[in-house]
Amino acid sequence: MPEVTAEHLKHFEKQCIYWREKFGLRDWRLYVRQRDSFDGEAHAWADIKIDDLIAKIYIAKEWFEPITEESLNSTALHEILHVVLRPLVSLITDDCEQIEHAIIHRLCHAMLGVA
Repeated sequence: MPEVTAEHLKHFEKQCIYWREKFGLRDWRLYVRQRDSFDGEAHAWADIKIDDLIAKIYIAKEWFEPITEESLNSTALHEILHVVLRPLVSLITDDCEQIEHAIIHRLCHAMLGVA
């Protein structure tokens, strides 16, 4: 399995910051860290605290597919879109994680041409 290098992590963090700025989330504190995957499948995940405006984005140390600039960019966008949508998602009482991911995949495709 491909491992995320220090260079990959730096590029991923730059992309997270880029997308945070692009979506006007300047009031959010953003922390990007590397961790073992929490489920063995996700390339990255976000721990979001709406009340504190804190987003901790974790990138898995190992990926199950090749790590490219494109995959790092789209993964960063994907995680920042979770931050963008979280205030809305938190208002919905039903389990809407599947719907949230469908919206994020459509937005990534529209913005980058990738899912």
